[in-house]
Amino acid sequence: MRSVQLVPLALLSLVSWVAASPPPQLPRIAGAAAVCPITRVVDGDTLWVRRGEKEEKLRLLCVDTEETIKKGPSDPSKPQTVFGDETMHWARALFGGLDAADGQADGVTHIGLAFPGGLEKRDSFGRLLCHVLLPDGEDYNLRLVREGWSPYFNKYGNSDLAHAAFVAAQREAREAKRGVWNPATNRPAETGAPTVQRAYDELLPWWDARATAIGAFQARVAQREEGLFDAEDPASIAAAQAWSEKHARPATLFGSFEAHHVEADGSHTLVFRGPDKKLLLRATVSAGAWAGLAALDLEARVSGKVQNYVYVRGQPQPHERGGAALRADQPEQWQIAAPDYRAPDAARPATAGALKPVPVGG
Repeated sequence: MRSVQLVPLALLSLVSWVAASPPPQLPRIAGAAAVCPITRVVDGDTLWVRRGEKEEKLRLLCVDTEETIKKGPSDPSKPQTVFGDETMHWARALFGGLDAADGQADGVTHIGLAFPGGLEKRDSFGRLLCHVLLPDGEDYNLRLVREGWSPYFNKYGNSDLAHAAFVAAQREAREAKRGVWNPATNRPAETGAPTVQRAYDELLPWWDARATAIGAFQARVAQREEGLFDAEDPASIAAAQAWSEKHARPATLFGSFEAHHVEADGSHTLVFRGPDKKLLLRATVSAGAWAGLAALDLEARVSGKVQNYVYVRGQPQPHERGGAALRADQPEQWQIAAPDYRAPDAARPATAGALKPVPVGG
């Protein structure tokens, strides 16, 4: 017969107390939909946090700090700069110095996350789109702009939470010549040495044009315009399919391109951006029809400094690779979103002005 090991009553009581003890309470941060501990500060606008058992990478809305210096070539549109490194060191010092803000000097800094409209959304890379709130409730995204660490990055639309505040913050930073707005920033110490600076004077008008187009589309959606859908939202694409089938009419979809492919048969596929690679919208143009759309300069709208947003009208059908596709061979199926901006250095199509697409309605 096995001997029975007796457990002291005091030990049983201790185990019971530990099991019943609630987990440590997270600090409260005003305006935050979620509070999380930071796990990594990669650079000025790249943070990782822990939510439950999962580590999440954040995409801070409306900011775009300069790239840190790394091995390998630099992207001309967003070069690696010394100021990018300075921003990284500043951010790490800032968040490291907030360790005890929650009353516990335990090496962990908690931050708040705020989501426009209270809805959690992700970008095409799976990053959580948000504003970061410091322990005292200050909006870190706004602080980056106010102190000149970042421009107001409205390339993907004006801020839903604080557009006016961002505009004012950027104006203040520019007038004070802070950070990226200081002509001396990133200037080489040696006369004649190559200068690596980001061309904000060229980028801001382009971003504003895109933001204006997005705002106009959002206003039409708010008015519940029939037959109008978001080409970058899988749920909206599915709704467009259902609406088009129900009404036996073409739907109108708004979005920007992620890629352009020339297929083996000479036809063209324009792939719209979206958060899920398996649920993207594709607009296809037959080989014989592509030349007739030359004035729209669709290929340049994939990544050029032109107005990248378009409206396309058609009847979406399920695609073999997932998502949906529609055929858009006719000029009247397309409309470039206003304003049809083009940077001074952006080449114009040979037939520019020869084609005037009919505005697309539901």
